[in-house]
Amino acid sequence: MFYNFRTHPESLIPLIPSLIKEISRFFSNPKTIVIGVDSNPANLLVKNHIINNLKSVEILDIGIVSTPCLSDFCFHKKIPGIQITASHLCNEYTGLKIFTKDGKPLSVQDENRIESRLKPGISTVNPNCLMPIESRNWKYEANLVKIRETINHKITWIFLTGTKSYFPFSHNDDIYIESEESDPEKRELSPKIFDINEYVVSIDGDGDKCIIYKNGYRLIESKILCCLAKSLNCITLITNFEFPSILSDYLKQNSLSIRYVPVGDQFIIELMNRNDKTTIGGEANGHYILPGYTCSDAILSALYFIEYNESYFILPKTNYIKVVYNYSSYNSLDADYNNLLLENHTKICDSSILIKSRSKIYVRKSGWENAIVAIFEGNDSMQIFGEYSKKLKGKPNRFVRYVEN
Repeated sequence: MFYNFRTHPESLIPLIPSLIKEISRFFSNPKTIVIGVDSNPANLLVKNHIINNLKSVEILDIGIVSTPCLSDFCFHKKIPGIQITASHLCNEYTGLKIFTKDGKPLSVQDENRIESRLKPGISTVNPNCLMPIESRNWKYEANLVKIRETINHKITWIFLTGTKSYFPFSHNDDIYIESEESDPEKRELSPKIFDINEYVVSIDGDGDKCIIYKNGYRLIESKILCCLAKSLNCITLITNFEFPSILSDYLKQNSLSIRYVPVGDQFIIELMNRNDKTTIGGEANGHYILPGYTCSDAILSALYFIEYNESYFILPKTNYIKVVYNYSSYNSLDADYNNLLLENHTKICDSSILIKSRSKIYVRKSGWENAIVAIFEGNDSMQIFGEYSKKLKGKPNRFVRYVEN
């Protein structure tokens, strides 16, 4: 399985009895667990299996909610929770994000420890085990409503079909568009969408990642993170080495320190604290963990950015390319990756870095697919990308180019 127990439903369901046993052991047999889910039919099926196996636990079913909403619920109620979602992965996948009573997701180490103990078995589903929705996270939703009311800009929201409940507000000027695609990177948006409102915000399947457009142009996620850090008076940013070096230098010159962790918002969240209002976390892919929170939140981050976006256009201009090279087998991927390391790459965290000409190259293996993720940063980025695409056997996919003239 990939991180967050992501796999196909037919692979996860036989493990659910063992998984529930290990989760209960991890939380010392809790009296109550909160359950949330996104709208993917596969996840709704998994949810029924989980509920049917939680026989000795009181279940608070809060229905179709975003992951940050469930995280906040766990924190305020002081109970553990399970969000059933594969996040931005396509609908053929399922997964589990498990939260502690402090609203933090399990660490990667704890996930791996639980997974190592899982044994396949037989899981049945009782058609009558569907739980009534007993409560909603009204405090979290009221906060979103309050923030939305302070913003005068018109916003178009694009989200996974069936997850309109992520939006507790109904602003007169806002437009809500459903999409069958969970990953905002893969959505093909009609140019007409950008003619309606100034801002377009496309969020992923469980509401913890977003892409923001203004006047038809995609804004750079790293610069959005910088804006949030400055606007919220942060003194520390936690991110990974895919964050552009030109922006890192700018923040350091403006008295903001940076801590680097491996790729994955879980590694960032492990260092976040609810009582720390001066630290922000995030990645260059649209995950933003705001000060005082322990979960990435697409809607809340988008609202804050749209309200405080003045500094975006005075930040240094960036020029970089992100591309995913897909492979038919892990062996061919591994061979290519090892060949790259021979080019004097410096190994840092889970990435390798190579300075070449006027460009910096970041290379890492994907955490959930047979792929190499590469970022080419600098004035020569397009040229270096072309050179690497000739030497790598993988098929270039999900190409994103950020260029500011």
